[in-house]
Amino acid sequence: MASSRLWVLTPRSSNLKIQAYHRVRKLWIPEPPALIPLSTSRLAGFEKTLDSKPGIILPESPPPTQTVLLWPTQLSIAGPAKLPLLPRGEIPGAVAGELETLLPWNIEDCQTAIHAVRRDQTWEIYGWATPRRWLENALSVLATYGLEPKYILPESFFLLLFRETDPALPRTNEFLSAPSGERTLVMTLRNGNPCRETIAETKGENTDNSVCMDLLVASVLMDSAEEAFLWTHPEAALPPRSS
Repeated sequence: MASSRLWVLTPRSSNLKIQAYHRVRKLWIPEPPALIPLSTSRLAGFEKTLDSKPGIILPESPPPTQTVLLWPTQLSIAGPAKLPLLPRGEIPGAVAGELETLLPWNIEDCQTAIHAVRRDQTWEIYGWATPRRWLENALSVLATYGLEPKYILPESFFLLLFRETDPALPRTNEFLSAPSGERTLVMTLRNGNPCRETIAETKGENTDNSVCMDLLVASVLMDSAEEAFLWTHPEAALPPRSS
């Protein structure tokens, strides 16, 4: 995904954030973000799209050479799986079978994404699934705003990339936290492998820190963790690595 300039689109509860980046050698430099009054519900088609969109101000030109849409956690169902050491080409079919038991939808009507890590003679898998009709509606709505994302990736996938920048050995349990607007994404890792994710609203008296601590305590009680480590990051939207 080599590019000198890109936009990262991050849907939030009541708006869509556009974060622009430009690259200087191997360093991605963030620019001032822009917000579009486009809720997650309207993006997925749960609410009717307005016939006439309000005036918006997109980031200043030049336009991006690539645009990435981070797909919201609340519009997906995700879960872990462990597979034997299959050829890579057979992994998607095997993961679809694992995800199907978690879904209220027909797996054939869903778009899936996979994070796979080889561990000895097995694949440690974490998969996401979302109905294609929601994705198609989102792309249609975004097109009316002049936005045409080339890549669509689960937002929590970028938390995993962020974790990989730390060379420390995986702890028994880790919690990746990404506050964004009035919501906080928290992903739980066990021995370096993702096992669950959740979204907490941070409106009213709640704060990002208090919500993170509530979720941390709940996860520790659920997992009887011997060790816990909390990661935090200001935004889930990180630019892709430069090759």
